[in-house]
Amino acid sequence: NTEIPVLLHENNILRETSELERKRNGLPGLLLPRFIDESIGAKHILSGIDGTGVTSYNMNLFIQRHATLPNLFNSLLTSPSPTRRIELSTKLLALLKVINSDLQLFSSGPYLCGDQFTLADIYIFAVIERIVVVLSTYRNFWIPPSLTHLIHWYEVMCERPAIRVATADRTEESMRTYCYEKESRNEYLLEVYECYALHEEE
Repeated sequence: NTEIPVLLHENNILRETSELERKRNGLPGLLLPRFIDESIGAKHILSGIDGTGVTSYNMNLFIQRHATLPNLFNSLLTSPSPTRRIELSTKLLALLKVINSDLQLFSSGPYLCGDQFTLADIYIFAVIERIVVVLSTYRNFWIPPSLTHLIHWYEVMCERPAIRVATADRTEESMRTYCYEKESRNEYLLEVYECYALHEEE
């Protein structure tokens, strides 16, 4: 078992990764001691009244748990080896299943920390978008329909006003400034990553 349950308080789950697993994946030191050190003297430690400390802890934990997502995307897209791509696809799918499970931990909302939208969600959104658009086209990799919590999370994220602005079709200024030709968001992403997928980046 690579995870050690530490605290359960009013549906807030605090866990640590074992020392062996942290060393194997190059993760930083234990979160819980740092969380306690930073929170000593706070009036509402794990009280559930404002939840700020617990949310911060969970947010950092999720970021650590999902830290390999960008590298898996990049490696799968750029690897010239079909055998290696099969291996990477398996690892990426396993991580997406972890994220799907993490999204079920809190019933209060659709985000990783329940109803709190945090950096943990922002951290993985851009990669998930590229998995949906880029890997499905160039590597025939799709998020399975069985990962319902991840799919729902992605749909909710796409409806956030700031996300809608960030993922909108390109503006006239963007068209004038950058060398890419495609205007629609999805076609633009495909154009940007085409050289990497076809190994023509030089």
